[in-house]
Amino acid sequence: MSGNTAVFAKSVAMLGSSEDNTALSRALSQLAEVEDRIEQLHQEQAANDFFTFSELLADYIRLLGAVR
Repeated sequence: MSGNTAVFAKSVAMLGSSEDNTALSRALSQLAEVEDRIEQLHQEQAANDFFTFSELLADYIRLLGAVR
């Protein structure tokens, strides 16, 4: 998901830099900045989710080992 967001942000940034209308160009540039930040947040959340899932899985495996 973050990869698609990054591609979208780059596309919007390129569109904003090629736009002749300054107001639209500025709005597109701001949108690109927001999308970049969203992409960073997606990456951070994915890393946090992976860590949480890994810890839960490790706890479950230890619990199964203790039951045996």
